[in-house]
Amino acid sequence: MELEGRVWKDPDSSWWLIEIFSLGVMTQGKTKKEALEMIKDAVMELLKDSYENLLDQGFQLTVNLHENGIIGISATDDKPLLTLGLKRQKQKNTQAH
Repeated sequence: MELEGRVWKDPDSSWWLIEIFSLGVMTQGKTKKEALEMIKDAVMELLKDSYENLLDQGFQLTVNLHENGIIGISATDDKPLLTLGLKRQKQKNTQAH
């Protein structure tokens, strides 16, 4: 399973922006590579903060860069990533009402 996002260069600055829509997570980097590393770190910290008990020793995230700035983030175990996505969507919906 991959959660989809995108990476693009901010036209008003020299920063690369990156976002995972379903997680409501956005970050930036001075280079595309740095932005990809930053999103991986941001998602991992969210997972550790909420679901550290679900993360085994071998748990890893992978960020894949596809065509046209599309990215996908996947994990060695889908359960924590899926659980985080559902939690973040619920929080987003709750705040909207």
